[in-house]
Amino acid sequence: MTAFELIRALAHEAGIGIVVTDTVIDLPGSTILYANPAFEQLVGRDLSDIVGQTPRFM
Repeated sequence: MTAFELIRALAHEAGIGIVVTDTVIDLPGSTILYANPAFEQLVGRDLSDIVGQTPRFM
């Protein structure tokens, strides 16, 4: 199991919003690799719309 898979498994059921991004710092910035259902509720968007975007959409 990779570290990313472990984080995803633990974060999925968390009651707080969790988002994981890549490490790109150059513009346009990082990309969301994973967001849990609590984050989906927090921002009011479907996970399918969140993953792959930059966190700047918020």
